[in-house]
Amino acid sequence: MTAPTASVSTRLQCLICDEFLVCRWTDTHGVGACRTCGAPYTIYHYSDHKRLPNKAPESLLIDGWVPLLRRYWQEHHRNVDPGAFNFPGSTYEVATQEDVGSINLWMEAHKDEIPV
Repeated sequence: MTAPTASVSTRLQCLICDEFLVCRWTDTHGVGACRTCGAPYTIYHYSDHKRLPNKAPESLLIDGWVPLLRRYWQEHHRNVDPGAFNFPGSTYEVATQEDVGSINLWMEAHKDEIPV
């Protein structure tokens, strides 16, 4: 995914829900998930093991999934990436079991649209 061209101080929109991008931490270092829809973003960037403080968040979604997940979000307003950055007993997961069931059913019904 192409990094946003805006400066870090510019208000960025989430690629999935179009809301102002505010991320919550995940259990993966440097990765946050949109607080509104759950889309994952790289927040901490590194070069030669040193953190780059002025780089904008970058989506971790494969480009081909963006239109499908946007449609799912517009239809259901449920977490689009439940369990992706979660380990058993984690306090980071905000998706419910119903979120997981909802996206699984929706993806099954739209499996012919899933990018290969």
